[in-house]
Amino acid sequence: MKTHLILYISQETRNSISALVAGIMYFCKERELEIRYASSADEIWENISSSSINLIAFSVTTVNFNERYRLIQEIKKKSDKRKNIFYIAGGPHADGDPDSLVAAGFDYVFSGYSEESFPLFLNNIFDQIKAQSPRIIIGKTSNLWQKKSFAKFAADYFPPLEIQRGCRFKCNYCQSCTRLNKPIYKSKDAIDEYIKDFHSKNFKRFSFVSP
Repeated sequence: MKTHLILYISQETRNSISALVAGIMYFCKERELEIRYASSADEIWENISSSSINLIAFSVTTVNFNERYRLIQEIKKKSDKRKNIFYIAGGPHADGDPDSLVAAGFDYVFSGYSEESFPLFLNNIFDQIKAQSPRIIIGKTSNLWQKKSFAKFAADYFPPLEIQRGCRFKCNYCQSCTRLNKPIYKSKDAIDEYIKDFHSKNFKRFSFVSP
């Protein structure tokens, strides 16, 4: 059976989702997987297939938690409890309080960096569902993140390149030190790959981000 992965895209999440998509494209080459994007409940509903497993994935922050909760409740009500639809959450709120996302109705919650753990989950999706595997999945940063650009989101859109993860400081209000308390950095080759991709599309300006 084919798998439809529907990624909910909003203004505040389109940059951070690029590494996840790149990881999926790298690790799921043999998987019969179709990735679709949606920015509203109507678009999500239009992309749901009756003959496939549908995974609807959201990046959740504490600020947008209630909005995401209302959104999945709206889709669940409309879908009339179809058994081929599963709801997935990741993002900052999943790091700090994953249990609240399970309580809110998400089937699987990915905490931490997920560009490797999420594709591995997708590759074994049938076994995961059948075995009723743990609903909270803790991911760690991938070595591949350091070696590859993992930035190209679409042919006409490049988000800023994340060149550092983790932080040696332990500020209570910050997510960075929760995920990694020792900084790691993009390799020079990965940064070169990013810049070459930029120039190949005739972009003139690029930017980097770090904690």
